[in-house]
Amino acid sequence: MPTPPDPPEPFTKPLPPREGRLASQSMASSPPDTTLPFLQFPPEVRLSIYQYLIPDLPIRNLSLLRDRSKTIHLRHDGSRCCPAILRTNHQIYAEVIQEWYGSTSYEIVLDTKYILFCGKVIPPYAPLPSTIQWVQSVRLCLSIQGTPRHIRSQSTLEHLLGFQDRLTTLAAALSDKAYRKLSRLQIDIGVDIPLLLSLSKTPSELLELLNWNLLPLRENVRDVPDVRWDLQEQSYGIQSEEFQRSYAGMKSIMCAFLQDMRLDMLERPDG
Repeated sequence: MPTPPDPPEPFTKPLPPREGRLASQSMASSPPDTTLPFLQFPPEVRLSIYQYLIPDLPIRNLSLLRDRSKTIHLRHDGSRCCPAILRTNHQIYAEVIQEWYGSTSYEIVLDTKYILFCGKVIPPYAPLPSTIQWVQSVRLCLSIQGTPRHIRSQSTLEHLLGFQDRLTTLAAALSDKAYRKLSRLQIDIGVDIPLLLSLSKTPSELLELLNWNLLPLRENVRDVPDVRWDLQEQSYGIQSEEFQRSYAGMKSIMCAFLQDMRLDMLERPDG
């Protein structure tokens, strides 16, 4: 009868549980984790990635309001933007927010009843979104309104005073050079020519009208590197010689006023 083998030497340490042994074997056989956390990428790499997630087409309110039920494409390549990235953490928010509002032009529509920004209707006397301060290129659309002395209806007067309040509020938001990022301002001014001629019979009346509509911008928004303006004229098909002559005289005064306003708002070379 063969001699049985000697018993094994006793272990100085107990064997680990089966799960622990399997985990140890798995770790020993797996390659080391070489994944680089996103925030450890160089800043220029992260900024390059953000460019695929943010808008790069001009932001226009009408298309946003009209197509709410549809997928709205705000990029040239047709892909969707990713606003959720702004909710990731504070550092990514601080990096992305400048790119999000600096990559394209944003339209702000100023009306007698509301302000439109990013497809949202901001009602009278409501605070403006803080994100306006991050916009680098603004296309501001407004139409010349009558002054209070031309108004007889109380409701119309309230709308007109609301327009003036929103204009002043917007001008204040764009005036803070310590926080704003504004580098380009395009002002599109709607002109109802028959209304303009009925409200301003003399050059002084026209200047009063222009100051009422534009003075808050002219006085508060300063040192902008690029300021431009354009007239969006509506004549309703009136082509009489007298009409054209009357408007030509008023238009020259209006253009001189707007050019002076532009010079006041431009960035000064001496800082």
